Amino acid sequence: MFVFYVVIAIVILLLMIVIHEFGHYLAGKALGFKITEFSIGFGPIVFSRTLKNGEKFSLRAFPLGGFCAFYDEDGTIKETKKFKSFVEHAPYKRIVVLFAGAAFNFLSAFVFCFIFIGVVGFSVPTVNHLSIDPMTQQPYAVQLKEGDRVIAVNGKELSVLYSWSDAMSMDSSPNASFELTVLRNIDNEIQSLIVSVKRQSIYDQNTKTSHNGIGFNAGSQQIKVGFGQAALDTVPLTLKFGSMILGSFGDLVSGKVPLSQLSGPISTVTGIAESASLNAQVLLLMLPLIAANLAIFNLLPIPALDGSRIVFATIEWIRRKPIKREIETTIHFVGFVVLIGGVLLLELFRVFS
Repeated sequence: MFVFYVVIAIVILLLMIVIHEFGHYLAGKALGFKITEFSIGFGPIVFSRTLKNGEKFSLRAFPLGGFCAFYDEDGTIKETKKFKSFVEHAPYKRIVVLFAGAAFNFLSAFVFCFIFIGVVGFSVPTVNHLSIDPMTQQPYAVQLKEGDRVIAVNGKELSVLYSWSDAMSMDSSPNASFELTVLRNIDNEIQSLIVSVKRQSIYDQNTKTSHNGIGFNAGSQQIKVGFGQAALDTVPLTLKFGSMILGSFGDLVSGKVPLSQLSGPISTVTGIAESASLNAQVLLLMLPLIAANLAIFNLLPIPALDGSRIVFATIEWIRRKPIKREIETTIHFVGFVVLIGGVLLLELFRVFS
């Protein structure tokens, strides 16, 4: 059964890559660039078709990638040329074409986010079980009752943009206080209660563990969102996801998160498959996250990525002359080799660790 979810994961990755490369393709067509091939996958060609204008559309053997190839991308053709090289186009046009891939991923993230909100909505916690203080045999949070549904924290209503985890992440230190607004199912009454974070002890087979908490085990209840509200929440939630991803990259750069946490294509497929196997809601949440992640990653100024090429085109635009093409080509090639080598090392590390 897991193989089925792996296939779903590969299809999702291919969809994200096709969206990205289609952004390059449309921008290139609109600005008069000569496109030689649009490929889904890498490696040997399984199927291809060439249009009358010379553009080839191909499906290749390894479905973990793809590309939109432009005529003479590095400006290496020296003989008489029938078309203008990619690098002979104005720098601003190249920047637009290079940025278009990430832009299409961002646009798809908005679409996927809207679908997620419309289908899933958001969840609010319900009090499933009150935690008992083993010393006093009384609940840690005596004000709460089983079945209470939390609808607001500190006066701020829980929503798509303000989740329970967002509220609880503000301050989880002992003695921190929260005002919970709860809907009490017994009489459908709304009450505001003050609860405090306490150090709670749990005994399991004579083993004592402790953690900070506010005194209950939470279930969840899904709240549906209307079309209009979903449309209003889509942009800020997508930007929130983007901010989270940028923060993760920042943690990698600063060393807060080890590089071993990065995922190669195999680990990414496995991770998506595992998420898909949980339930459809988790999969729907993954879609905008993957789309935003791909967009942001490709805009990083790492050699061989779109972000690095945008940097070179911008420098050329400012200087009014390019850095030597041979130097730029070498930098991108070395960057590509290092990037692929790093991905392979990460995958090997995960396999043998």
